[in-house]
Amino acid sequence: MKKKLYCDIDSTINNHWVRIKKWTKNDSKKISWRAFTKAELMKDEPLPNAKKALTILSNEYKIVFLTARGFNKYKNGRIFPEKCYNKPGGYIFLKCNNYLSLLHSFFMNTKKDMTNKYAFSITEEWLKKNGFIYNELIIVDNIYDKIEVLKNNTCDLYIDDMSWGQNHGGSYKNLYYDFIVELDKININYEIFNNDNNWLRILKKYK
Repeated sequence: MKKKLYCDIDSTINNHWVRIKKWTKNDSKKISWRAFTKAELMKDEPLPNAKKALTILSNEYKIVFLTARGFNKYKNGRIFPEKCYNKPGGYIFLKCNNYLSLLHSFFMNTKKDMTNKYAFSITEEWLKKNGFIYNELIIVDNIYDKIEVLKNNTCDLYIDDMSWGQNHGGSYKNLYYDFIVELDKININYEIFNNDNNWLRILKKYK
C-alpha cells in the first residue's frame, strides 16, 4: 500500500511570488484583488523540479494537494463573467459575484462542498495544464485549517513552504511558527520547502 504525501501549492510547487509582486501596491503593501482572479492564477509557473520530484514520489506515495485558497467564496451563483473585471468598476463585479455565490451556497446548502469553492476548479485546471500527477485536491480557507485535515487523516509526509507576507518581500522569509508548533504537537513528518530545501533535495531524501 502506498504511503500518503500532502503537499502545499503556493510557493511550494508554483512561483506564487511573481503574481503577488505584480499586484502588490508599493505604498501600502496591500495585495490587489486582481491577484486572485482566474486570469492571474492561471499564469503561475511551476517551480523548478516540482513536477519531476512529485512524479517520482508518486511511485511510493499517494499525492494529496492541500492548499489554503479561501478567496472569492464559491463557484456557483456567480453571474458576471470574469471579463467584466477588466472594465471600469471591475471590483464591483467581483464583489457582486462573491456575494451572490455566498447566498447561493447558503440557500442550496453547498457551503461544505469543497468542489464548489471558487478556487477549486481553477486549481484543478492549473494542475492539469502543468501536468502534475495527484490523487486528491483539498482546498481550505486558511493555513490553520490544514491542521484538522492532517490530524484526521494518515499523513506520512507533509511539504509546505509555511511562509506568509510575500507582499512584504518575497517567499520563505516569514514563517508561521505557531503552525509549525501545532504540526509538532500532532507528530507530523514535514519538510519546510524553500530555496535551500528545494525539490531535488527533498526527492533525494525520500525517493
